[in-house]
Amino acid sequence: MITWLQTFFLKHNKWLFGVLLIVIIVTFVLTIGPQGIFDGGRTFRVEERDFYGYNLHSEEDQRRMFLNAEISAQLNPDSPFRGEMVQQYAFIRVRALALADDLGIPSPDRDELEKYVRGLSAFQDPETGEFDTDTYTQMTDFLRMRAGISSSHLNRVLREDFRIRKVVDALAGPGFLVPHEGKRALIDERSEFTVQTARHPFSAFRPEIEPDEDDLRGFYDNNPARYALPERIRVRSVRFHADNFIDAVTRQPSEDDLRTHFERNQWRYQDLAPEPEEEGEAPGEVRFADARERVERDWKREQARRIAEERSEDFVTSIHRAGLTRDSDEEVDGLIREFGGDVAGIEPYSRNNPPQDGSIPRQLFNSMWIYQESTRFYSDPAQTRNGAVVLLFDETVPARQPGFDEVRDRVDEDYRRQERRRLFSEKLSQLRRDLVERVEAGETFAAVAEEKGFRVNDPESFDGGNIPFTLQRNRLWENAQFLQSGQVSDVILPEEDGFLVYMAERTTPEIDWEDAETTAFLREQRTEAKEFLGWILLQELTDRSLQAVGPLES
Repeated sequence: MITWLQTFFLKHNKWLFGVLLIVIIVTFVLTIGPQGIFDGGRTFRVEERDFYGYNLHSEEDQRRMFLNAEISAQLNPDSPFRGEMVQQYAFIRVRALALADDLGIPSPDRDELEKYVRGLSAFQDPETGEFDTDTYTQMTDFLRMRAGISSSHLNRVLREDFRIRKVVDALAGPGFLVPHEGKRALIDERSEFTVQTARHPFSAFRPEIEPDEDDLRGFYDNNPARYALPERIRVRSVRFHADNFIDAVTRQPSEDDLRTHFERNQWRYQDLAPEPEEEGEAPGEVRFADARERVERDWKREQARRIAEERSEDFVTSIHRAGLTRDSDEEVDGLIREFGGDVAGIEPYSRNNPPQDGSIPRQLFNSMWIYQESTRFYSDPAQTRNGAVVLLFDETVPARQPGFDEVRDRVDEDYRRQERRRLFSEKLSQLRRDLVERVEAGETFAAVAEEKGFRVNDPESFDGGNIPFTLQRNRLWENAQFLQSGQVSDVILPEEDGFLVYMAERTTPEIDWEDAETTAFLREQRTEAKEFLGWILLQELTDRSLQAVGPLES
């Protein structure tokens, strides 16, 4: 448990990596969704689904939740809520703040907030472990100037995180750690390991597999859910392409307009920069005069994109004001022509498998499910790189179970894949048995493994607190960490290739359990266990609350 907790809470702080992630992720959050965070525009919403002050039917409220969660996650690089888990964290934060209100947990005063900020690992010097003013200034300046996060916004997120931390502590109570687990964690961390890994490529395994009709029908009968078609919906896209509105741009740009556009987007014209005079030198800086023609063309296209966005909003507004329904095909088609949209059909899709169309925001596809039982049938406009898009709900396609003949090709493909995997596993198991027998007889692991077609890797020795990344991948260390010297792991089949891990040597140190450093380690384990329990309970409360209003992706 404790070993997993250490990984889960990213015990070794990656403060620099966190700062770099802000460049990518916060920018992504600011641009994701039908409209930019700070864009206006006209929106039309169906009935609200209130989640402690946030309307889950409001794209603006969703973006606000996710942005605050992303900022918080970056300020807490030890947090388990990273990457894809940020959306989950957004709901947890909202629920925690509501609970903080119920518990009467106040916002921190100035001294409390300063102490909290100084304790955040994102602002600490990685060498000294102390608060670093320069790091704090660099990060806050970046958030303000590059990501558009104001000081007051950042201050608000920090104050919210302070209160959330109090909620987690309150839920966790005094905390508890089984003594054996803490001691086991310390022994594992201070032990020295020398291992070898062996990898057998799956791609080279090509057995002859020729199933007959009975094999395929039996496979289909045993796996009906694999071929069941879930409930799906059919929608159409109405795209408003900027290219269609170039002629609608009547205002001619001034020199200031063009220079401003150039300065904001100078990186786009770097290919026009002067070539370096000598090999190895960096290219010169691109000049406005050299890029002026392209700048003017891009400026005009940007204006056309804004017109496309306006037309998409006018299109939705007109449907709303006219009170059109999903049966008003002729009237809707007339509005599409009037506002310059282009219609395209989209293959029906299920809740968990929206179309992989990168030009349309995924959350727009997800939002269409709320219109199944609604009189409204059109989405809010969503910005795209080339203008805007609106989705129109057409119909629900009921779930059904296709017959064997309809999916026979898929059944054949799945059967062959599964049978190949089974045979591969059997082969590796036999190879392992032979390998273990010969290693126990005195032969070297590497020599025998290579003879049997494995590719052997021999990483440097390490201690339990510094597991190599190559072993963390593919669940290698997870399957090998309890091996004793001279033992070979079971066959590990994470996805494609097969693996074995050989524990060449494992050295366990003598530990003074009364030592101050040891006592501090065990105390830290109790703190981590307590924090983990608090987050688990908060997650359960959040899940129950969400069930009452329905999930985000209906």
